Amino acid sequence: ITQAHRLFLALSREHPSIKREALRRLKMFSQNEESRVKSTCPSIGNIIPLLMIVEETDISWSNIRSAYLCENFDRSMLWACKKYPKFEKSLLCSGKSGSISEVHEILGMAFDSMSVSIKLLMFHVYFLDTFCQGATLDRANFYDNYFFCRKLENGKIYSTFRTQVSTIQSVNLWLKYFDMIGRRGPSTKEEMVNILRKSLMNSERKGYHKKGMNFSRIHKSGTSAVLSKGQQYCTTTGLKRVVFKGEIFGCLLLNVQSREEAYIYHRLLASTR
Repeated sequence: ITQAHRLFLALSREHPSIKREALRRLKMFSQNEESRVKSTCPSIGNIIPLLMIVEETDISWSNIRSAYLCENFDRSMLWACKKYPKFEKSLLCSGKSGSISEVHEILGMAFDSMSVSIKLLMFHVYFLDTFCQGATLDRANFYDNYFFCRKLENGKIYSTFRTQVSTIQSVNLWLKYFDMIGRRGPSTKEEMVNILRKSLMNSERKGYHKKGMNFSRIHKSGTSAVLSKGQQYCTTTGLKRVVFKGEIFGCLLLNVQSREEAYIYHRLLASTR
């Protein structure tokens, strides 16, 4: 992520229109729900990196935090239900009369199913606080001094960075998670359950899932439209052309000489995700 950030900074400085577009998207995302739903913003993970190249005086994490968390929770309900088939029923049936064990189980299922996005968000917030202060040029200079200083030979300059990453990896409590992202967490476990219940209802309202749907059939067959790092996809013989589409790569056309070459291109691009 550090090298990608450095390149992002350089591109935004060379092409100011990138920074203007980033600011426009961030403001739209924070101001109205229509700009946050999947049909408008397919990948919510592409939002926070935009904060890395805009001025703090224009917009910052604190300005989009509430909107981002609400949308992230709403989208996560589908995957919580997929991983734990009883999650939807348990969450809807739990109330003030719910036992301590039921509440604990619901919170555990939600945290476990969201663990990847939870850790990524904590790291992004730490990265923003540490490396994205000041103007774009200041950030670039700080980055270069931090990661390419000769003092790297003794390893001391990385100590804080490594410690923070280790701390992020070890977080397993909701309150610690909220603290790490600069947001006051719920005062009780029941309040956290209410947040999850509201997100479940929002997910249904937005069409992310349907009430009573068979979650086990999600991605049951076929190939996902997005190939993640480490995934493979076999093609038919005679492949001559590959088209990669996405917000990160735009539209990249490749003339492929063999299936092996197509596989290499895929691994190259997937490794950057």
